[in-house]
Amino acid sequence: MEARIAQAHDVETLVDLMAEFYAESNYPLDRDAARSAFQSLFNDPSLGRVWLLTLGYEPAGYVVATFVFSMEFCGCSAFVDDLFVRPQHRMCGLGSTAIEAVMRECRDRQVKALHVECSTDDGPAVRLYRRAGFRDQKQGRQVLTACP
Repeated sequence: MEARIAQAHDVETLVDLMAEFYAESNYPLDRDAARSAFQSLFNDPSLGRVWLLTLGYEPAGYVVATFVFSMEFCGCSAFVDDLFVRPQHRMCGLGSTAIEAVMRECRDRQVKALHVECSTDDGPAVRLYRRAGFRDQKQGRQVLTACP
């Protein structure tokens, strides 16, 4: 089991995995936009990093971390933007392997805070993140999103 840094030649595999991930929640996926987004990360590693999760040589999932400067944390902040493990490979440690890879990258980049969003009714994901040290920081706040 491995989380290896993805390369440009992995884009089609990553888009296929992303399509599986989105299908689980009945979200549509614009495959061309997804290709472009992955390519943006490969072209500018300061924006983020992508790992391909594998069991042997078989693609089993992926994780994406993105980076931004945060005034609140007085330095770089990161976000686990996507983490997906194929259903047949869940509960065997790949999620933990993915989070460990992201944490290692964050330490190397001296990231001050790592964030993740997950559904409160997704028990396995919540347990994975809590085991890795994530805590609810809402404190009366909510994340709002706009797409300009």
